Amino acid sequence: MNHEETRKSVVPSGGLHGIEVRPIRREERTRWDELMRQYHYLGLHSLIG
Repeated sequence: MNHEETRKSVVPSGGLHGIEVRPIRREERTRWDELMRQYHYLGLHSLIG
């Protein structure tokens, strides 16, 4: 798999209705860390920026 293939997204046929993209809230940080550790392909690392 090359770099471009890893950047492609698949959108379900029903679209992304109801999806909200926003910064996490302070009280959500612990859960966000858990989900990143568990599901993100690179795991959890320090945030930059």
